[in-house]
Amino acid sequence: MKTNFGIFILLMIHHLISAQSLSPEVIASGGTVWSNDAIGSISWTLGEMSVKTYSTTDFLITEGFQQPSVTTTPVLVHPELGLTISIFPNPTTGSLYLEIADLKDPITIQVVNILGKSFSQHQLITTKSILDLHDLPAGIYFIQSHIQNKLIGTFKIQKI
Repeated sequence: MKTNFGIFILLMIHHLISAQSLSPEVIASGGTVWSNDAIGSISWTLGEMSVKTYSTTDFLITEGFQQPSVTTTPVLVHPELGLTISIFPNPTTGSLYLEIADLKDPITIQVVNILGKSFSQHQLITTKSILDLHDLPAGIYFIQSHIQNKLIGTFKIQKI
């Protein structure tokens, strides 16, 4: 009986020791690697915690492990107008980049907060623009796009 108990204890200790080992692999729901001989490489995964974040007035880069969630801004496709609008990055530290494909008529962009208060309004006539949100406090904002005073789409943006 003592021999069986001793073997059981040894097996349990071995199991506990081997259960605490770490392996250098990542279990993630998605990811990829991009490389270029002249520039270097970038790899990313979804579903991990962040380690270190660097930011400037225009960009936010997290190195090491990635954010536990990804916020994306959908691209607005308006088939009746033949128009595609994308706004990025989201979240932003201040500068939003707007790309509008097949722009025929000027678009009015309005920045409003969650209470509906308007902070700025811009008339866009080019396919690529930069929207400056540096003066706004951190929070949730909506970017409304209008053509001829008709609302054609709204984007939810997080300013950090």
